[in-house]
Amino acid sequence: MQTNNPVTLITGSTRGIGKAIALELSKIGYTIIITGTKQETVEEVAAEIEKSGGTAIGISSNLLVSGNSKILIEKVIERFGRLDVLVNNAGIAKADSFNEVTEEDFDTVIGLNVKAPMFLTQAALPYLLDSPEKAIVNISSVVGHKAYANQTLYASSKHALNGMMSALAKEYRTSGLRVYKVAPGGVATEMIHTARPDLDPNSLIQPEEVAKTVAFLLSLKGNAQVDEIRIRRKDNMPFE
Repeated sequence: MQTNNPVTLITGSTRGIGKAIALELSKIGYTIIITGTKQETVEEVAAEIEKSGGTAIGISSNLLVSGNSKILIEKVIERFGRLDVLVNNAGIAKADSFNEVTEEDFDTVIGLNVKAPMFLTQAALPYLLDSPEKAIVNISSVVGHKAYANQTLYASSKHALNGMMSALAKEYRTSGLRVYKVAPGGVATEMIHTARPDLDPNSLIQPEEVAKTVAFLLSLKGNAQVDEIRIRRKDNMPFE
C-alpha cells in the first residue's frame, strides 16, 4: 500500500483520546494505522476515516502479550514500507488505595502503560530514524507530575513513561528525532469515569482538544521545539 503522507501508528485509537487524534491527523493529511484489541473495532474506525476522505487501515493487537509490539511494527512495515510517526496513547488507569494494589494489577498497568510503549518504540525506531518526519508522541497524564491519593499505580506508570521518554529524547537528540510528552488532566473518556467519578463531567477536557495539541506539536519542524505540554481543566488551579 503506497502513500505520500506520513504513516502514523496510534495505539489505543478505537475510542477516546486515541480516536480523536486519529481523526484530527487524518484531516491534515496523515495516513493512520488504527490499533486496538478487536479487529472489528479497528476496521470500523478506519472505515470512518476513509469515509471522511482520509486514509487509514486497522490492525488489531493486544500489546499486553509479549512480542506483539514487534509483530505490530512488522505488519505496518509490510503494508507501507515505512513508519513516520508513532503515538503511544494506549493506557489503563486503576484507582485503588496503595494497599489494594495487587501483583496482577501491577503487571497489567505497567505492562500497557510502560512495557508496551518501551518495546513498541524500540521496534519502531529503525524505521522512524529513516523518516524526515521522525516523531514520537507520548500521551502521559497530570498524574505523571502531580500526586493524587488512590492513584499510586497509575501515577507510577506515568512517571516511568515520562522518565523513559525523556531519556530516549536525550539519547537520540542529534538524530533529529522529535519526542513529545502530552500530559492532560481529566479528559472526557470512559477511563476518567472509573478513575475519577468525583469530577464534574462539564469541566472535563475534550479528547478533540488533546488531539489538536498533538497536531500542533507535529507541525513544529523548524528550530523551535516543545518537549512537553501540560493541559489542565480550566476550573483547576494554574501552574500546578
